[in-house]
Amino acid sequence: MERLGTEYLDILLLHRPDALVEPEEVASAIHRLKASGKVRHFGVSNMSQGQIKLLQAYCEEPFIVNQLEMSLHKYGFLEVGTHVNQEEAKNNVFPEGTLEFCRLENIQLQSWGPLPRDCIRDARSKDRARASSRRRSLSASLPTKRARPRKPSCWLG
Repeated sequence: MERLGTEYLDILLLHRPDALVEPEEVASAIHRLKASGKVRHFGVSNMSQGQIKLLQAYCEEPFIVNQLEMSLHKYGFLEVGTHVNQEEAKNNVFPEGTLEFCRLENIQLQSWGPLPRDCIRDARSKDRARASSRRRSLSASLPTKRARPRKPSCWLG
């Protein structure tokens, strides 16, 4: 905390679920951090409704955020609710009911990686390709040989 130059954190997220963790230990650590004033709020990252329910059963502090991978390329969180019992849903790995559970429990969804690197890289590549194409078409429209400046026929002087 000293290196961060602060006396407390507004929010601390428990990153990634761990099937072997004891929820009582997590609850105890959360309680100590809250009581000491070092952390004001808590959240989770990449957890399903069942995982959140398990931890919440032992914690007095509510989780206020669930940080999930949601982006222009990762939109399973939308498809899981719209492709129920359809072929499109067979490869969806987003845990069903997570979105609805978070809404019911007032747990804000937060995206990590909303603009994937390849999306940004692809956009930059397309911009470069367009600029290069414009330069080529501009240079093609210019005369191939530059006309020499004409010498003045007489000098004033």
